[in-house]
Amino acid sequence: MFRFTGRKRHGFTLVELLVVIAIIGILIALLLPAVQKVRDSANRTACSNNLHQIAIALHAYHDINGAFPPSNYNWDPRDHRGPGPTQGVWPNNLKYWYCSWLSLILPYVERADLAQNLEAMEVIGGGNPPPGCSAYSAGYTPGNTAVDWYDPWDTLPAAATINGIAYANGYQRYRALETEMKLYSCPSDGRTLTQDDCGAPVCGTVHLRCALTDYVGCQGNDIFANFSTVGNTGSATNDMAATFGTSVLGPDGQPIKLGDTTHLGILYPAVQTQCTPGFTEGAFAAGTINHGVRIAQVTDGTANTLMVCEHPPDGAFTYGWWFAAAGQDGSGNIEITLSANEFAANSTDSANPFASSAVYPANGCPFGPYHFGPGAVNNFCDIYHYWSFHPGGANFAFGDCSVRFLNYGVTPIVMMAISTKAGGETVNVP
Repeated sequence: MFRFTGRKRHGFTLVELLVVIAIIGILIALLLPAVQKVRDSANRTACSNNLHQIAIALHAYHDINGAFPPSNYNWDPRDHRGPGPTQGVWPNNLKYWYCSWLSLILPYVERADLAQNLEAMEVIGGGNPPPGCSAYSAGYTPGNTAVDWYDPWDTLPAAATINGIAYANGYQRYRALETEMKLYSCPSDGRTLTQDDCGAPVCGTVHLRCALTDYVGCQGNDIFANFSTVGNTGSATNDMAATFGTSVLGPDGQPIKLGDTTHLGILYPAVQTQCTPGFTEGAFAAGTINHGVRIAQVTDGTANTLMVCEHPPDGAFTYGWWFAAAGQDGSGNIEITLSANEFAANSTDSANPFASSAVYPANGCPFGPYHFGPGAVNNFCDIYHYWSFHPGGANFAFGDCSVRFLNYGVTPIVMMAISTKAGGETVNVP
C-alpha cells in the first residue's frame, strides 16, 4: 500500500497571485466610477439643499422688510440719497454700505451672532470702537467720519471688548467678513471653506481675511452693459449700440435699452454703476436706486425666475468674497451677483469701451457676452458666467424657493428669459 509522502503546499504561485491582483484591480476600476457618481450625487443634493435654505431665508427677509434685499448696498457716498435704512440724515443713512445680500440674510440662516456684530458696528457713537481708517471721508466730505464708519473692510484701531468678546488691536471690525459659511459653500468646492487674504485697509497694515461663497444672486441680463452711464441721459429709449458700438440683444431678440429695468432680475444692486472715472453720474441723475424687489414686481412669476445661482470663485480668489464685495465695477457684479448675459468690464478687447480705463485692470478676457456653460478655476474668464463643479450643469434656486439642476445644454436665450423678473417672455422653464 502506497503512502503519499510529499510535502503539503502552502500559499499561491506567482501566477495565481498575479491573477488575484488583476481581478482586484478590475473590481476597483469598476467600483471607482460608481463611488464617484454616488459622491457627486450626494454633493449635488447637499448643494441643492443649501440653495433651498438660502432662498427660504430671502423670503423670510422679504416677509420682515417688505422686499428682497438689494444684492449690494453699493451707493456712492457722494449721492446724498443713500438707500440704506434711515439713521438720521445723510451721511448717517449709509447703513450697510457695501454689505451684500448674503450678509443681510444672516439672521434668517441661524447666524444671529454675526448679524448682531454687523448691527453693532453700524451704529455711529453706539459705544463700539470706531473704524481704524479715515481715508474715505476725506474723499467725499472732508472730516466726515460718519462715512468711514460703515466701511466693511476695516480694522479696530485698538483692542476692544464687543458684546463680551475681546478683540486684539487691528482685529477686523466685522466678524462675518472672515467667517466661512458652510451654507454658502457648495460641497463639491472645498476651497470656499477657507479664507482669502483680502489685503490691508487703505490706511492700515494689518491684512484682513475674507471668506468665500459659491453662490451669487441672479441680477437678470447684463447689468454692466444695461446700466453703463457713458453718454446715458437716463432715457430708456437709447440703444446700447450708442455706447458699445453694437446692440446687446435681450431674450426677445430686441436690443436692450439703457435704463430698461425689465431686463433686471430679483437680486440687483442698489446703484447700477459707480461714480468712477469713465462714468458720468447718469445712474444717479436718472434716480435709479434699488430699494429691493417686491414679489409683486416679479410679474414673470417667481416659479419662472432665477434668484440664486452657482458660481465658484476664480482660482486666485480675486472675486468670490461673500460678506462685502465690489466686483468688477463697484456693484458687486461677478462676485456676489451675476447675469445670464455677462460682459467683462476689464477686458482688453477693442470692443470694450472701457478697455483703456485704469479703473478696470486688464485681464485679457474677451469682452463677451458670456453664457452658462462648463468652467474651470484655472481659467479666469469663466468668472463671467454661471458654472459649477457638478458634472453636466449647475443648481439654480428660483424665486418660489424651488431648486432645479439645469444642464449646460440650456440655450442662452432661455437662460436670459428666466433671469428677468418682468420681461414678459414666453419660455418653457427647463
